[in-house]
Amino acid sequence: MSENPSPTKRKSTPLLMVAILVFASLALPVYFWKGTWFGTQLTDEQIREYLTDADNPRKTQHALERITERIQSKDANAASFYPLIPPLASNDRHEIRMMAAWVMGWDTSGDGFQEALQKLVNDPVELVQRNAALSLSKYDDYRSKPVLLSMLVPYEIKCPQSGSISGLLQKGQPIRAGMEVAYLKSNEGRSSKIISPVDGGVKRVAASNGSDVSKGDVIYEVSPAQQDMWEALRALLIVGDPEDIESIQKNTDRYATKPHIVEQSKETVMAIEKRAQQAQGD
Repeated sequence: MSENPSPTKRKSTPLLMVAILVFASLALPVYFWKGTWFGTQLTDEQIREYLTDADNPRKTQHALERITERIQSKDANAASFYPLIPPLASNDRHEIRMMAAWVMGWDTSGDGFQEALQKLVNDPVELVQRNAALSLSKYDDYRSKPVLLSMLVPYEIKCPQSGSISGLLQKGQPIRAGMEVAYLKSNEGRSSKIISPVDGGVKRVAASNGSDVSKGDVIYEVSPAQQDMWEALRALLIVGDPEDIESIQKNTDRYATKPHIVEQSKETVMAIEKRAQQAQGD
């Protein structure tokens, strides 16, 4: 686990506390293991067993889901499982890291949660980063900001190795994280799939079918998903600073297509401005 210094805290304000409570109560697992349902209830003993079952990631996810439900229902016993969650930030499976990051945003009192999230916000997997940033924002931790701001702008899908590319999507086509977006035949003749790491829509296709590409070349520019923008704006309501306002407004104007996202952008900017005014008056 990383040993980052404690984040600089702003002076709490009533608006900030309300924002934290609202965000905590409404937050959804945007990147949560989509389509999976863990309906079976677990005993305390099973939860502890599943959290440490390295050979069965679904069991670990099941246990994390049950813990989340207990936190949401204000079950005081949920805290007894907290020491088992931060170590999951080092799990080999990105699905586990992703879900653990989400769970650690539900209770900011968990010992070691903030430090684990500071590690996960730099995870090599994009969806883990984003879950971690959304959770870390609830700690009023500025380390969440770079990822949150990146969720408001297009994402570049790059070629993982050199070769010949085919099966490209068309401009405007929606994509989902984990979706196959192209095929690559390496210079050694091996074929592989290129997978999108994020949700969104194809804003620009930067290659052509049958063309040769090099490792690191941009294949697609992907417009930000509307849900991602909304979640990021809600988090920036807590951790955003005046210098972020221009970026928030510019990217909302460019990429937001849903009225509630435009409204959230306005609320976020107002909250940031009010917090700055209060800070100047103290």
